[in-house]
Amino acid sequence: MDREQFGLWAKDLRVDAGFSQQKLADLLHIKHSQQIAGIEGGTCLLPKKCYRQFIKLFSLDPKRFIKILLKLEEQDLKSIIFDRKLEKVGKK
Repeated sequence: MDREQFGLWAKDLRVDAGFSQQKLADLLHIKHSQQIAGIEGGTCLLPKKCYRQFIKLFSLDPKRFIKILLKLEEQDLKSIIFDRKLEKVGKK
């Protein structure tokens, strides 16, 4: 799962629960609903401080959620290590 897929999944959860972006932001103690839009759009990640509440709000299996987060981290690490490293090597 990449950031975009996570965002679509998070949006589906939110919509199915009947929450607006603002309502979800309020429930997660996020100051601006634009951050929810960023998460759903794949441009930013769910803040770590929100993980427990996110799991609780959507009745998620914590072990499954951890696997999803680890997959996201793996994608980010691969991008940093391989893609950016190759760009720097190509510039020399």
